[in-house]
Amino acid sequence: MKKLLFVILPVILIFSACQLDPGELDMTPDVPDTPNVQESITADHDDPVDPFGAGDMVSEYLGTFFSVSYPAAFAIESEATDYVSFESADGKVAFAVYAPQWTGDGAPIITQANEIETDRSENTSVVAESELGTDAEKSIVYVTVKADDGSYWRSMVTETLTKDSSTMKIFSVRYENQESYDEYLDAYLTFKSSLQQFAD
Repeated sequence: MKKLLFVILPVILIFSACQLDPGELDMTPDVPDTPNVQESITADHDDPVDPFGAGDMVSEYLGTFFSVSYPAAFAIESEATDYVSFESADGKVAFAVYAPQWTGDGAPIITQANEIETDRSENTSVVAESELGTDAEKSIVYVTVKADDGSYWRSMVTETLTKDSSTMKIFSVRYENQESYDEYLDAYLTFKSSLQQFAD
């Protein structure tokens, strides 16, 4: 009798195993989809929106007559009443803005004694609507300079509005070479577009 049980029992077990749905044997643990996990992390994060590109946090600089946003990885290089410049952590570039309440001489940002002008262009147009009212004259001057020792290049753009009075702003980007300029161009354009000038 015992011998018979030893023969029948394994047969019953094998038969039962064959009746199981293969899906019931899946021992893979449940893992959340990676995108859903990422969405949760992003939604719960309090960091500001990052217009400068993935991974760059944003800081805001408040000047006397203006405010401007810049990558938080940059450091303030120099500042004055109407002017501020920021240098990247790797030292490859520096962004600067001169934004007086109305107009000024642009002394901190225009071509310096150790720089050589290599290119200049200018265009003038009439702006239908502006902070000075209708039909103001807008002048844009582009200037590129290089250090006399060849250590850097700098590109500047001066925008002036004129009607009964005048307003101006000057932007500058200093860079080691074309590769550095191209690498930070998008961040520089975002920096420029973030400028807010204060009225009286």
